[in-house]
Amino acid sequence: MNMERYYLFILLIWVSSFTLFAQQTEYENWNGVYMKIRPDTTTLNRYTEDNEIYQIGNIYYFNYQYFTKEGNELYYQNLYDTYITIQDGKKVEERSISPWDWEFVSKENLSDDAVVAFQMTVLPNVCNGAQSCMEFRYITNTGAFIPRWATTGLVENEKNIWLHPIRESLFRILELNPFPFIQKPYEKGNRWYWSLEIGDQWGDYRWKEWNGIIENQYVYEMVDTNSMIHTSLGDLVCCKIDSYAESELGKTYLTAYFNEIYGFVRLEYINIDGSTLNIEIEKAEIK
Repeated sequence: MNMERYYLFILLIWVSSFTLFAQQTEYENWNGVYMKIRPDTTTLNRYTEDNEIYQIGNIYYFNYQYFTKEGNELYYQNLYDTYITIQDGKKVEERSISPWDWEFVSKENLSDDAVVAFQMTVLPNVCNGAQSCMEFRYITNTGAFIPRWATTGLVENEKNIWLHPIRESLFRILELNPFPFIQKPYEKGNRWYWSLEIGDQWGDYRWKEWNGIIENQYVYEMVDTNSMIHTSLGDLVCCKIDSYAESELGKTYLTAYFNEIYGFVRLEYINIDGSTLNIEIEKAEIK
C-alpha cells in the first residue's frame, strides 16, 4: 500500500468513526427513566416518530375493574352541574360535567353516566418537554364518551418504555402506584429503579390524604419473559413485571404484562388503601 492510499484509508476510518459517534443517541437519566435528548431538531414529532410500539395514531381501548378491600366491585360516574339557558325564548335545562366531582356506583346499579372503560390515543406533538403525547377519553355504560379528556406523556426509546397512568376521577389513585415501566434487557431477573415526588393535591378522602410532598421509591423486577395471558385480542405472550412503590404513606403494588406488539396489556394494582384496580386491553387499532 503506497502512502497516498494509506492516508486515504486512515481518513475513511476517521470519517466513519466520527459519523458513528455523531449518530449515537444521548439520554438523560430522570431518576431512573432514560429520556432521549434531541437538541438538534425542533421537529413536531421528534420524540414519537421512531416509536416502534406506541406510534402516532394508534388507539387502544381498555376496561377496568375496581374492588374495595372488602371485595365490593365498584365503578364511578362524574357529577354534572345543571344550568338554564334561553333558546328561542324558552328555558332549557342543560348540564356540564363537573371537573372534579365524582362518586362510586355499584356494578348492580350502573347509570348511563357510569364510566366503565377508556380509550388511549397516541398523538402527534411533544408533551412535558421531551415525551410522546397520549390522550385519554372516558367511555360510559352506553358506549358514549363523556365530554372530558386528558392529555399526558409517555417515553419510548431503545432503553425503556414508561407511561403516565390514566389519572382522572377514580384513576387519580394510581398516582401513588408504580407507573407502567419496562427497561431493557428483557431478561428474567432484571431489576430497575425510579423515584418521584408527589404533592398532596393527589390525595383524596376516599383513599388517603396527606400534607406536603412525599417521595415514592419504586422497584421493578422482570419475573417472567414468556407469560401467556388470555385477552380479547387473543392469547398474548408477555413480559411479566412485578413492582412496588414505597413512601411514608405505605406501599403500593403493580403487576404489569407487556407485549411487544401492543405494549402494556394488563395492569393489576394494589392501592394505598388495600383496594385493587385491574386494567386490561379490550381492542386496539394499530399501525
